[in-house]
Amino acid sequence: NFKGSVPLHFTIGHSFESANVSVNGGRITYNGDKHDNLTFSITHPNSDVDTSKVTYETKYPDDMVNAGVKSVVLTAQSGPLYGTKKVDVTIYPISGSAWSAEFTDLPMDSSGMYYTQYEGSAIAPAVRAYVLTSGGQRTVIPLQSSEITYANNNAAGTASVTIKPQNYEGTKDLYFKILG
Repeated sequence: NFKGSVPLHFTIGHSFESANVSVNGGRITYNGDKHDNLTFSITHPNSDVDTSKVTYETKYPDDMVNAGVKSVVLTAQSGPLYGTKKVDVTIYPISGSAWSAEFTDLPMDSSGMYYTQYEGSAIAPAVRAYVLTSGGQRTVIPLQSSEITYANNNAAGTASVTIKPQNYEGTKDLYFKILG
């Protein structure tokens, strides 16, 4: 016979990991804001689990601004669930039809083609990308050098610039003539 006690710790409930979690409010599209105040809908495969009583703490990754898939961690605080649940949240890029691009410093000939004179080295004219807002206003999209690619710009002929901003869907190609 034994005398005494042995403390045992246990949890009554269901694993948060087995719950189904989705972001409320539908599709999240890049808008320059930090998306760190999301709410989630939680259901459980066991219909007897009342998920309306679940409270949880939300841990967001550092970058909840830019387009991409972000891993958000929910930790149960009270209710019938225990543990954590990792939820992948997608911030979608802005549609390719919603933005445009242009050269900022090249003249245009009478046919509508931009041009510049060859000066013995690669030519990389400045470009700008923008979103047209209501009233015809332009909001400039900041570009990183890694989002701009030049081709055939080392000699006379037709050269191109491809612009692919991180938070915007698609690419825009601009062409210019290099005069020999």
